[in-house]
Amino acid sequence: MARINDDIVVALDIGSTKICCLIAAATDDNTLEIIGASHHKALGIKGGHVIDMNAAEEAIAITLQAAEEEANIRVERAMITCAGGRPYTELVSSEQELHNNEIIENDLRKLLGNAHPQHLPTDYDVLHKLPVRYILDGSSDITDPKGMYGENLQADTLILGASSNTMRTLATCIKRCHLDVEAFVPTGLAAGFGCLLDEERDLGVAVIDMGSHVSSIGIFKSGKIHYVGMVPIGGQHISLDITQGLATSLTDAERLKTLHGAAISPMREDREMLEVNTLGDQDQQHSTLIPRSALLRIIQPRVEETLELIKKRLEDSGHFTDLRLVVLTGGASQLPGIREAAGNILGLKIRQGKPLGVVGLPKDFISSTFTACVGTLLFSRMPKLWVPSFDQKRNRKKKTGLLAGGLRWIKDNF
Repeated sequence: MARINDDIVVALDIGSTKICCLIAAATDDNTLEIIGASHHKALGIKGGHVIDMNAAEEAIAITLQAAEEEANIRVERAMITCAGGRPYTELVSSEQELHNNEIIENDLRKLLGNAHPQHLPTDYDVLHKLPVRYILDGSSDITDPKGMYGENLQADTLILGASSNTMRTLATCIKRCHLDVEAFVPTGLAAGFGCLLDEERDLGVAVIDMGSHVSSIGIFKSGKIHYVGMVPIGGQHISLDITQGLATSLTDAERLKTLHGAAISPMREDREMLEVNTLGDQDQQHSTLIPRSALLRIIQPRVEETLELIKKRLEDSGHFTDLRLVVLTGGASQLPGIREAAGNILGLKIRQGKPLGVVGLPKDFISSTFTACVGTLLFSRMPKLWVPSFDQKRNRKKKTGLLAGGLRWIKDNF
């Protein structure tokens, strides 16, 4: 089995219901082509948090091995999509004196290095520093200042953070699978790269990745990410409501939701009857008939609650009035009627999002369920001016001695 090279990128999406791994190779025209793909039922993960290290390690290892075998490559590092860690965003400003010299990439690295969050909780780690806009000598319409000349360069930078303990536990679990964490990518950010068109990111759009336990949010404006957040409710909560409301098992609740569920009631009277396996004494199962409307009366309040919480989070972000479109993706977004329900509550145009931007994606992966994993692949190809401290490749370089450290200090400061 061959080792990975620089033309190969790997994304590992660790969700509460499934774990997905995609391996892609860059083609001559810099397009990503999928050469390995696998997914497996998630074990030991809930709401993006590890709750059983051994079970989570087993599920990750099985998923990784299957993708490696298909690609005939041994994976050593991966970008990790994560919905947990209670994502945090903060916009900060920094500046760099240039002394009328040409702006080079190292100037941009130092500029982002000077961007320090003011309100990041003490138990949080910074995952990414992403420039939102540059200002060169008072001119703010700068998208890429490299090669320009000036005296003073400023940047508005979005800081993305997450719970230190959550990320460290997840990183340890992944490391036990002999895999280095190249970066953690919040689901809201990844989903935006996985299903949004360039013009949509320019327009002002929110992508909502509705997972099993968490609904992740990403807001894009002027082609840049401006906010990442989440609400701790997803499709699994609907299933749990059904189990309680109909006294049935979680497996049967999932079946009823998938085959007969909807986010809104039909316009006409629905007299369809459904067979439900209810739990009796000593967990004895009994079959009973209920009208489909009874199932919908259980589902709809939870959907409405979820969408109302999402709307509140969008409003609290400060970007709600700039939005022109909402794109729904993730497994729970496939519930019939969810677009109409979201449109009614959010008051915005809604569309369904599916993976785009890569070639060779297996047919069973062309689904909203895999949007974030595809987006992580695409995000991995973006230039990184600031590398987070947990990057294993960077950490290895840090250990090469005082001479290497001194050379890096000279390079960064002169």
